[in-house]
Amino acid sequence: MGEVTQIDIGIVGSGPAGMAAACQAAALGLSAIVIDEQAESGGQIYRGIDSASERALSLLGPDYARGREITRQFRASGVPRIAGSTVIQASKDLRLSADTKTRIQEYQCRGLIVATGAIGRPFPIPGWTLPGVMAADGIQVLLKNQGLVPQGRIVIAGTGPLAYLIAAQLLAAGADDLTFLDTTPRSNYFLAAPLLIQALGASSYLVKGLKLLARIHRNARLYVSGVNSLSASGSNRVQRIHYESARGAGTIDADWLLLHQGVIPDSPLLRAAECAHTWNDQQLCWQPAIDAWGETSQPGIFAVGDTSSIMGADAAPHSGRLAVFALAARIGKITSLERERLAAPVRDRLLKHQRIRPFLDRLYRPADNLRIPTGDTVVCRCENVSANSIATAVTEGCPGPNQLKFFTRCGMGPCQGRYCGTTASEILAKLTASRTQDIGYFRIRPPIKPVRLETLATAATPVKKAENYQV
Repeated sequence: MGEVTQIDIGIVGSGPAGMAAACQAAALGLSAIVIDEQAESGGQIYRGIDSASERALSLLGPDYARGREITRQFRASGVPRIAGSTVIQASKDLRLSADTKTRIQEYQCRGLIVATGAIGRPFPIPGWTLPGVMAADGIQVLLKNQGLVPQGRIVIAGTGPLAYLIAAQLLAAGADDLTFLDTTPRSNYFLAAPLLIQALGASSYLVKGLKLLARIHRNARLYVSGVNSLSASGSNRVQRIHYESARGAGTIDADWLLLHQGVIPDSPLLRAAECAHTWNDQQLCWQPAIDAWGETSQPGIFAVGDTSSIMGADAAPHSGRLAVFALAARIGKITSLERERLAAPVRDRLLKHQRIRPFLDRLYRPADNLRIPTGDTVVCRCENVSANSIATAVTEGCPGPNQLKFFTRCGMGPCQGRYCGTTASEILAKLTASRTQDIGYFRIRPPIKPVRLETLATAATPVKKAENYQV
């Protein structure tokens, strides 16, 4: 049997928010542990930063290169990081269970900070299950980790700053046949215009975005705006992309189709801990219900960074620090007055970075028909469940997501609904003329990711007190 180690703060994830929380915990004299699936710290945004070559740093840009200083500060904090381990459960009694691939390591914490970041929003179009169709951020991972660039004719389809960034990075890395199909609805530009004045408070973001678009226009083979319909076809893999836009329809021969229409919080761990979630109609995603410090409906469990709501890499560290201030005051390391004093400048910086968010959310709001599929389009890739199958289940009396599992097996595959849950909720809401908030989401139970039975059998019962545990 394994052991349970006591610790002040357990942090899940070592992206910008998780690393900042760890550094702040160390600065306040709190014992902490960071558990992360990846071999290196940095999260998705700074993935592979410590081993990146100078060429990679140049290609991926200064925002990525800045991560090297952030990871250096994290290492200097001395907070232990357990790499290559998957947290399979965070319980209401503040215990973390991590699969280290050989055993289950457990930590009894006085506070939990979940900084698991975001995942790409599903982009369910006809043909998206064909080989050669990938999430654009998945290609970015390969570019960051191994410097790999897809060979052949590349089509990027989607909307949002990350789609533009990935296109620009691929062009800089040598992609010489790239087409960009921009699915930003034209009506969004008019709807977002009133929010532009507020967004000017974070004008550096706007300048970066304009530069990325200019680079794509200069170097891409083709740029098509106002794309409102999209599908892929091919025999054994993707071969053609079919689209419709305000200027007409078209077909493009392609070897790769990279899809992206924003990101959504990655919060199954919080759902399994029974933390309440709400539907954010501006960002079109589920997010944990939190207070001003990031605390969820379960006392002592905090959501920070993009896990709490989509805020971006620059804002995320500040939310991580705020969570630590709240826990430090609760544990007794600082007073409530010190908490407020420390938090004030951090809150100001967080708000500064969030000024642009309403503008971005409105401008890059994905079109309904590209989020909510119909017909034979696959929704659940794990179990091959189509939109038609969900519609049939509704006519047969299926009232919600959890019952949908019994009717169709949607959400019961290896990913446990991570990549179809949001789509399923929106389809059910549309078919039943209900609010997505009222439809709800799949009930998530631990372990949140597959784990071997022989590993699960090593779960601990005795408690080991760490030498640096704060009493």
